[in-house]
Amino acid sequence: MVRLLIPLFINSQPPPDDKACFQGNRVDANGCCELPRFVAREINTKCDEEFKPLSPRLPPEVQAYEGSCVIECLFNVTGMFKDGKLQQDKIAQQLKKTIGVDRNFAPLLGGIVTDCYRLVMDNPANSFKPIPVKPGRPGCSFIPQAYMNCVKSELFENCPKANWTAADGCDLLKQKLNVGCSYYSIMIGKKGLKS
Repeated sequence: MVRLLIPLFINSQPPPDDKACFQGNRVDANGCCELPRFVAREINTKCDEEFKPLSPRLPPEVQAYEGSCVIECLFNVTGMFKDGKLQQDKIAQQLKKTIGVDRNFAPLLGGIVTDCYRLVMDNPANSFKPIPVKPGRPGCSFIPQAYMNCVKSELFENCPKANWTAADGCDLLKQKLNVGCSYYSIMIGKKGLKS
């Protein structure tokens, strides 16, 4: 009897950060390299007010079944995300108006916008169909969150010398990004998370 092996493809969401990503940080990312704003403050405030209660932060090692609704809102309001897809031209325009106005960070943008687009869109985990935390509304995509994480991680890792504080513990944060920790996890700082 000949058995046919049919490959099984499992579409799974991005894995959660390891608890170690949040622990042992002597400083937070802003204490090493304060990044320019991703979007205008008023857009950020609008999306925070609209979605914060619907998307509570999950503790490390807990699997999320949808992306951040706040971040998806930022991308929707600015036109960077439409019909479930990143809009690369709109992203480039938007980030030129925010990150691009900082003369130290502006030279980094071109490559990062393109590289992060490719990395996020080529990762099938980011296309996982989200399951909403609150019934009765569509789930929020992982794609905008993954894209913002990529951009901020790249900017942090390539922080211009003029912006890098070289504070004790900053190199550890870069190492954590290199082993797969999210940018959010290195924003927690020295307080860490309670076990």
